[in-house]
Amino acid sequence: MSDVFERAIITHCAPTLAGHKCGSLFSWHGCPDALHVDEADGVLSRKGVRVRVIRSCAKSALIYVYRPEKLAARLKDNAVREFLAGEGYEDMSMDSCLEQLSQRVVCGREFPHEIGVFLDYPLEDVIGFINIAEMNTNVWDAGKPMEMRRRRKSALRCIESASASILIVTGADSVFCGSP
Repeated sequence: MSDVFERAIITHCAPTLAGHKCGSLFSWHGCPDALHVDEADGVLSRKGVRVRVIRSCAKSALIYVYRPEKLAARLKDNAVREFLAGEGYEDMSMDSCLEQLSQRVVCGREFPHEIGVFLDYPLEDVIGFINIAEMNTNVWDAGKPMEMRRRRKSALRCIESASASILIVTGADSVFCGSP
């Protein structure tokens, strides 16, 4: 795995690598060849983390880094299942949900807002975001309630904590996480 790709995973996915979130997503400019993704997946899978391409275009790709155990537990939650079924998801197995998400990202004109479920956002926030977007309101100018500000500060503390718990070791196993 290239050092640049490894740094991108660490930079953008620290909360997932540290076990604080079920998944993280980042955009990789300069489409990664399959070797980088496969190699990263091979290294990280030994630590309970998987890497997959959600969408690939000529000059960029969306990379999803996730913890299968955490994502599977999230997808077993009845409220999450009901929500995803309402969004058109049919098979609720983790692999099927990830495939359906990939198809929606590739084929859809708009980014599928239900992706927040796969990024471990609280379900009520995902639903709230969708409701605001449907009202045709500029979400970023609508103002955020105090609870959302508190969560953002908490998330930043989480990222700082996760970043501190990651150890980069040179050699065959170049990325290790604080906990599997």
